[in-house]
Amino acid sequence: MELGIIRCFEFVSSLRRMSVIVKRLHSPGMDIYVKGAPEVMTDICSKDSLPLDYQEKLSYYTHHGYRVIACAYKAMPTLNFVRAQRVKRDQIESDLIFLGFIVFENKLKPTTAPIVATLGNARIRQVMCTGDNVLTAISVSRECGLINKTREVYIPRFISGDSMTENSEIAWENTDDDRMSLDPVTLKVNGSCTKAHVFFNALFEWY
Repeated sequence: MELGIIRCFEFVSSLRRMSVIVKRLHSPGMDIYVKGAPEVMTDICSKDSLPLDYQEKLSYYTHHGYRVIACAYKAMPTLNFVRAQRVKRDQIESDLIFLGFIVFENKLKPTTAPIVATLGNARIRQVMCTGDNVLTAISVSRECGLINKTREVYIPRFISGDSMTENSEIAWENTDDDRMSLDPVTLKVNGSCTKAHVFFNALFEWY
């Protein structure tokens, strides 16, 4: 089998994916292959191609510290070379067929946790910058001691609007228990006051 990459749409951080137009030798048309963050692939893949346990599998791998990339594909039998140079990105990155997850494991270096502990004892602020899934980042942070393993962690999700919207709304969700959330105004645990301070500290320990 001989394949040639006809055109490449590079990774864009705002889209969180990249794609290629591929030509198979002696075959009509072309194929599209896309890889990207699993969270965004659900919006551009055909719902029928997504397995019923998609979110369950994704949650399992990310909660255990694995890096996960989703892959998808679609055939464009009428696409020729000229049209391939003109076609818009949003045209090829739509109605895709989900292929599966690529799962990576990056083990911590033996020196990582002791160094993090030393910096913490010296009261030096530590911040993680990563493009990985937020649950993967939290799992790794707990493993290396950046986040205390006993602390609850909440992550924000826009329920209306976005970061550019003046009156947008954010929901704070517990990473380990979807029944628990924070009040968006007071940042206290909904329905409870006894552990609010602990959760509040964990929140800002992460951010």
